[in-house]
Amino acid sequence: MCQLCVIAESDPFIAQLLRRFAEQCNFSVISECTGSKVISVIHELKPTLLVLDVDLPGELSGWQILQILQDQLIIEKMAIITTSWDNKKENTHDVFPKSSRLTKPAINYNDFLDALRAANLSMDFKSIEGEGGDLLNNLNN
Repeated sequence: MCQLCVIAESDPFIAQLLRRFAEQCNFSVISECTGSKVISVIHELKPTLLVLDVDLPGELSGWQILQILQDQLIIEKMAIITTSWDNKKENTHDVFPKSSRLTKPAINYNDFLDALRAANLSMDFKSIEGEGGDLLNNLNN
């Protein structure tokens, strides 16, 4: 059975990369780029995983989204991977036990797998290489 991953990432290239990684782990993926849409999708579809840019621009930042989800007690039911350009940002794992983080821009598939494990998700991990070569070559085609 396919589980759902919501990706809320402001950088289009990184969003595409994260989508590919999640799909390789057998997630169905929905991408959103505004905070209000992220909250709506989470309420409606109850994903297994949220990959969230903590610096998401717009009316709600990623940190504000996390606070809203925590206040609504929704956050306990899903795993969270946060992304940030700042490797010194606070660690969400202290507040949200089913969470981990990735530091942009150097995100690779093994980092994504490690983040899933740190967020206490055990998934069917696939090899990132396929008939068409490596991931970055596939994304550029």
